[in-house]
Amino acid sequence: MSYLKKMQLNTRLLIIILTTAIILIVFGLYLTGDSYTSSISQQSEKSSELLTSASFVDLPPDEIVEKLIAVTNDGNMEKISDSKQNSVYTTQKGDIRITKENTNSDYSQFVDYSIHGKENAIPKDQAEIFADYVFGQIGYKRDGSEWVDMTDFGNRKEIVIQQRKDGWIIENEMHRFNFQNDMTSIQIGHWYTNLDAFEIKYSQDDAKKIAYDFIQSKINSDSRLREMNLEISYPEYTQMKILQDHLVYGISGIYPHIEIQVDTHSGNIVNADLIKISGKEMWGCASIGVSRLTAQDIAKMQKMGELLYFELTDDDLKQLPILEEMIDTTNSRTEYNDRVALPISIPEWNDYDNFIKEKFKEQHETYYKTDLQNIHILYNDKRYGVYYNENYPDTPLWVESFPDNFDYEQKTITILGNELANHAPKIKEAINMMGTWEVSVWNSTSILENEQQRYQEYLHQKTIEKYGSDPEQYVSIFYYDGSYYEPSFAIC
Repeated sequence: MSYLKKMQLNTRLLIIILTTAIILIVFGLYLTGDSYTSSISQQSEKSSELLTSASFVDLPPDEIVEKLIAVTNDGNMEKISDSKQNSVYTTQKGDIRITKENTNSDYSQFVDYSIHGKENAIPKDQAEIFADYVFGQIGYKRDGSEWVDMTDFGNRKEIVIQQRKDGWIIENEMHRFNFQNDMTSIQIGHWYTNLDAFEIKYSQDDAKKIAYDFIQSKINSDSRLREMNLEISYPEYTQMKILQDHLVYGISGIYPHIEIQVDTHSGNIVNADLIKISGKEMWGCASIGVSRLTAQDIAKMQKMGELLYFELTDDDLKQLPILEEMIDTTNSRTEYNDRVALPISIPEWNDYDNFIKEKFKEQHETYYKTDLQNIHILYNDKRYGVYYNENYPDTPLWVESFPDNFDYEQKTITILGNELANHAPKIKEAINMMGTWEVSVWNSTSILENEQQRYQEYLHQKTIEKYGSDPEQYVSIFYYDGSYYEPSFAIC
């Protein structure tokens, strides 16, 4: 075969190979095209379920403070406290508190800034200009759709700014400015940048039905709840909120004090305010508690006057089973004192205070004023709190023992036995007195509000039976099976 023919053959072969490769590539793209498009679509849909906030409130606390004091020509920032709940700073003109997100509530991280003094306060006639200026400096862009409530109370002027979505006010993200002659206060929450483009797929009527069906399913699946014959209403009220970047409807009116939060985009239940009782789920925010009183408690009461009480029997407690359960729980354990208060002179406390400050300097590179106000010491491998409370002039020195399994944020100083004896002997004396006398035992549990009301009325009737319909003093103590108890009732 000639060289030319070989070249022609090779060229045709190369064309065939290239053509085949191109066909395979194109066909491959065709085959994978749906999958690729679907993936992008899914990612887009997933991202659109969440709102995007401007970065200011989510910055590290130090950066938030630096930005704010730059806006107001403030300075000299000093962090005086830092915990899981909040970070607190003082500045030349005032103070700043950054409250961190609470995942158990509607509230996300927000900032409170107070400017003190007539010379620093922003005049009322500059309120609107100042609010707009602050928003611009921290990157919060307004488009005119916001709800703005401006009120002049005479001695102060208030501006409240909230974002809106399709006419709904975002109730739990509020930005508030207060202007007084000697103070200006600013509260800043989150500001969402994609709220206008966010797609709401479920109406408030959809959300009400979802919330109602959710409650009904809880009742139908729990025999304990069915036995209570709960009076459930179809929901009446709706608010719009933002919870962890989800735009939600807050649905209420189903049962007192309960709000079911439904995602506006997915229709999912985001949060349902459920309280766990003995492994079961029950809604409500009422509770009942019982304290078993000690002989020392009774003696203190008798010193103040006649001890007023009524008696309960086993038959009574059959009508009050949760109260009986609380009594049994309190009687299942005995507790002893974990705090001691002692007298101390001011000069003596000042010596203790100086010693403690020196220990902080030795053991910590940084610490805050709050560490010196609520002092935590480690002594013999156990943690104690030491406080000086001038409101108790007879016993201003308080020492408290802390549980070993608690997660403490407070900075601690370690003090050796001989150091405590030599430099703070009364603190050592208080520690030695821990666990030397019995204290009252208290226990509580959640209860439905209508049941709480029934319990209160039953106990009040026992008071009337003994002291008449209008006793001179409120009677809360009852006697049962050889012990005195004091019930307590709480509600949100």
